[in-house]
Amino acid sequence: MSLLKGPTLAMSGGGFRSTLFQIGALARLNEFGLLPKLACL
Repeated sequence: MSLLKGPTLAMSGGGFRSTLFQIGALARLNEFGLLPKLACL
């Protein structure tokens, strides 16, 4: 049973290119209004 209420997002690290990709993904989620709805990153 999960303690978090709502969707969560898991991101993997690994280096500079991975970081740039994750920042882009977060920016896109924010544009669609989905980032504030996440319970946990």
